[in-house]
Amino acid sequence: MPSGGCEVTPGYNLSPGERVNNAKLNQGFQPVVRVEEGAITERELEASLGGQFSTIRGHNLLCNGDFSYWPQEEVGNYSPFTGVVTGGRKNDFGGVARWVTANDANRTLTKSTFPPGDVSVPDSLFYWLRWDQTAPIASTNPIPYLGQRLENVRLCAGRSFTFSIWVFATGALTVTPEARQFFGVHPSGPTPSDPVIVSGTPVTLAPNVWTEVKSTFQLPNVSGKTISDLYSATANFPSFTEFRLRVPTGITFTMGFTHAMLLAGDTMTAWDDRSPSIDYVIAQRYYQVVAFFWSSNLAQYTPFVNLTIPMLSDPAGLILSPVISSGSGGQVAAMALHKHSLVQSVANSVNSTGFVWLDGELHSPD
Repeated sequence: MPSGGCEVTPGYNLSPGERVNNAKLNQGFQPVVRVEEGAITERELEASLGGQFSTIRGHNLLCNGDFSYWPQEEVGNYSPFTGVVTGGRKNDFGGVARWVTANDANRTLTKSTFPPGDVSVPDSLFYWLRWDQTAPIASTNPIPYLGQRLENVRLCAGRSFTFSIWVFATGALTVTPEARQFFGVHPSGPTPSDPVIVSGTPVTLAPNVWTEVKSTFQLPNVSGKTISDLYSATANFPSFTEFRLRVPTGITFTMGFTHAMLLAGDTMTAWDDRSPSIDYVIAQRYYQVVAFFWSSNLAQYTPFVNLTIPMLSDPAGLILSPVISSGSGGQVAAMALHKHSLVQSVANSVNSTGFVWLDGELHSPD
């Protein structure tokens, strides 16, 4: 009999006080099941080992919660991220993977580190995001924020979630945690329902002190909503659920963020110390940085870049929103997309090398 197998003795009932090693009876005191010697039962599994299994699986629904992964570092660019991201959206990605911030010309995002042994936040995290706003954010429609978006608004609907993030500010600023249900955009079909915002309690931060901002949201169900999950080259606006922290408008500020977690339910557990490689793979669905070589002579050959990890894409497999991040030698604009390949479509001005940052992040018009 293999390890973990069972031997069933039909019709045997235990007498009062009788003990049988490794025996388990069903409620009707019917057949006795004897666990094979040496097998591990769920009852025998130590709680600490169960906790390790949970850590391997991961329970934090946010990616890059310690703000350690910045895609531009893949090309050796360690400078702060400053200015406006192309695309015209009020809130957009910028610098740190999977997080969206106010798309503002006076915004600077910096990957910052805690000194060794620092205990300002729990769990001895190493990185934090610094946001310097050197001029007041002009737009209040919508109010700018730091947040992360989870695909498919249906998955979180009708459930409760607890959002927690540690925040630092040099002044007594007020921040507000929020959850937003976004139902997509359809360029030609039925108009999706208006977004739904669930607000948490505003928190006024004490100056120069790291503070945990935590809120539990009960999200409405989506019964009766019109949802569009269209993926296309002209409308990259599928539905999502967003968890975010609104930041002040009308003032300048310096703020820090780290230790971000999102858990299903109404309680917050210990930090999910997930392997950085797992967050990297998750983020690659939304961002990729690839090297290229463009030729000035297409009659000879057509250079291309093959993307081996599929990004968030439409049914035809087209990569969304290619963004040139850097390049050398002439105008790097001669490119086209074909399924999971980035190809040169016309002759470039000169032979050119560089990097392209491909953006497949979840976007909304605002």
